[in-house]
Amino acid sequence: MMLNLPITESKELPQSWYSIIYYVTLGMSAIIGGGFIALITMLYGTIANVILIVGLGVTDHPLVDDDREEKEEREKSK
Repeated sequence: MMLNLPITESKELPQSWYSIIYYVTLGMSAIIGGGFIALITMLYGTIANVILIVGLGVTDHPLVDDDREEKEEREKSK
């Protein structure tokens, strides 16, 4: 949205504001780009873990909740 502002058509805007607006726009673009990269990286990790657990049947993954151990501990304590 900020790139669509008609700044060059404004006659009341001082010349020094152009560099300020440029760097603000550049900073916002960098933050949004970094956010997209972080989001894609997190999605990749999640999908890779789901494929390991569900698709390949990995049972010793840290994200797998193993109820068998809890049941055995309960039976031993009785």
